Amino acid sequence: MNWVEVWYRPLNGALQAALSLIGMLVVLTPLALWVAWNETIYFGTLATAVIGAGLFCLFAWLLHHLHLVVPDELEVDPETAHGAYVVHLRSGRLADWEHLQEDDPGVQANRGEYRDTIVRNLRLVFVSAGITMLLGSALLIGAWALIVSRYGGV
Repeated sequence: MNWVEVWYRPLNGALQAALSLIGMLVVLTPLALWVAWNETIYFGTLATAVIGAGLFCLFAWLLHHLHLVVPDELEVDPETAHGAYVVHLRSGRLADWEHLQEDDPGVQANRGEYRDTIVRNLRLVFVSAGITMLLGSALLIGAWALIVSRYGGV
């Protein structure tokens, strides 16, 4: 068993999980600041968010450099790629990738399918965002109407 199996995969997974959790913490910070009931809670929440943002940047930097250290090899089928062997380093260097993509008939056939999938996914995102905004607006207007009817107008 080599060091990549022992250290890289668990560390990669742990860093990605930590990035997800810290990202959720930082995203929820404005709500937590809004409901803080005294200055101690407010500044404690703010300090937690600043520390979380710093850890997020540190973990993202570590994950980036971890991917630079561990190269990933991509082997291409010699029949479809005209015998080319491509070595992909995670630093972004990729030999003959554009050439291989232009010559691969499978890639050419899938471009239309990818476009249709992207359009369908974008449509789903916009429809779900619209429904969420509509339901959120209805909830807020209903809460406002309830408060006005119960406690009187402004």
